[in-house]
Amino acid sequence: RVHPWQGALFLRDRLEYEGFAGNVGMRYDYWFPGREAEQALSDPTRENIPVSVREEFYNTTNSFFGRRFKSHLSPRVMVSHPITDNSKFYFNYGEFVQFPSYRWVYAKLNSISSENFPFQGNPSLNPQVSVNYEVAGETEFLPGTAAKVTVFQRDVYDYPNPVTVTPQSGTIT
Repeated sequence: RVHPWQGALFLRDRLEYEGFAGNVGMRYDYWFPGREAEQALSDPTRENIPVSVREEFYNTTNSFFGRRFKSHLSPRVMVSHPITDNSKFYFNYGEFVQFPSYRWVYAKLNSISSENFPFQGNPSLNPQVSVNYEVAGETEFLPGTAAKVTVFQRDVYDYPNPVTVTPQSGTIT
């Protein structure tokens, strides 16, 4: 069992002036992996967690009243402007985050069994971030006849990467 906390705060303002419309927003997403992950990473006797994962966790998280958390600030901008009475231009920009699935984070963190470790969780994963752009123009030639041209771009980074763990071989006494 794990007890992560996850949430977001969002601010937005809308501007309108003579046909121009704009939305400007900011979203702050946060994620506390939880006490169970923090305890597993702070225990140096757990040989199934590589030192590099421990170091990365403490280097990529912040502390808030003794608890570790990750966060991301995501701007959003949407603009629409009329060019003529029958045509308009618009632009959208936004960043969006998706925190990793819990199976990628917590799997076998507390396992000390001798079974093979085909899949090991990694609490130092960052949220996956996608940056989206859209630029478009549309015009109405005749009533009921219109054309629209749109260009999209999407960049995605911080995909979850697996960590290879080689189990320690021991002796039975």
